[in-house]
Amino acid sequence: MSNYTFTRMRGLIPLLSFVEQNGGHAAKEKLLRGQDLPVGLATQSEAQILWRDSAGLYARAARMLGDGSIGLRMGARYSFPDLGLYGTYVLQSSNLSVALTRTCDALGFYQSGARAWLEIDGNAGRLHYNNVVGRYIGGEQVIVVVVLLMIDLIRCFAGSEWRPRKIGLRMNDPSLCDALLQRFHCPVFSGQSSNYVEFEGELLCRERCRPLRQANAQPLVRADLQALLSPQPPRSLPAATKAVLRLRLLDGQTDLDGTARKLEMGPRTLQRRLRQEGLSYNDILRDVRSRRAVALLTETVAPTSDIATMLGYAGSSHFSRAFKHWTGMSPSDYRQARGHHIA
Repeated sequence: MSNYTFTRMRGLIPLLSFVEQNGGHAAKEKLLRGQDLPVGLATQSEAQILWRDSAGLYARAARMLGDGSIGLRMGARYSFPDLGLYGTYVLQSSNLSVALTRTCDALGFYQSGARAWLEIDGNAGRLHYNNVVGRYIGGEQVIVVVVLLMIDLIRCFAGSEWRPRKIGLRMNDPSLCDALLQRFHCPVFSGQSSNYVEFEGELLCRERCRPLRQANAQPLVRADLQALLSPQPPRSLPAATKAVLRLRLLDGQTDLDGTARKLEMGPRTLQRRLRQEGLSYNDILRDVRSRRAVALLTETVAPTSDIATMLGYAGSSHFSRAFKHWTGMSPSDYRQARGHHIA
């Protein structure tokens, strides 16, 4: 799989909250800065984050708090409904069989570089999950969180006291395997070809026994996910470059070296591979900057000097020239033409 694989920031919000509760706001900021991520990302639940950064945040948090089982702790604080629209779509299913099918089929709307599938063998079923995060330091903690989410999903239909028949893990981590054994009192196998949770086949026809958080919510269909969870996780290098630049712009950073580092390649390699796609780094930066500039001018009352800084410009005059080149109008004229101006 490619290096540019993403998940949504929503899955990291409980970790950031936990770090803040135990170490204060400064600890949360240090955690994000240590992974070269903008502090503002903490409020962007649907933002797309590289799997490498997801694993890195868990590894840094474990070191910071001295907690080698932080994945288990986070899994206990997180439940399937916390997955937002994707979680709601799955849990609105008529029974567990439909829910597991939706889990697998719609996963691509939530993250890339991951695959889930359902296996039925006689009287047993297995929900499998694999992704690229296991190859990164801290990835084992992320996998534990995912396994606990898989168990929570089945409990939404089987009841809160249900326990897996078996748990399988790709990783070889005796301490985490022992911790899962102690928590669920079921066999835990390491070194497997996939991560999985095994359950009784008879559960497939069970209806949901846990109430939805929004009982009167309109039913979601697959097309709703496509419309509401947009953009979907990037699967090409140009799209991944755009996604990384959107995140870095939250700190006003636009340099080629920093973006290439996030994508795990050198700046020359990034430029060469973008040229093969008929693009340049400056093309993508221009597109990301111009779209964000329009959004900031029309949806906020931030002064143009502040917007220039947010977009990584050395001064407002540089921003004004660039914006006029994009639109034929100055930033202030553009804002006024759309009836939005600072009082």
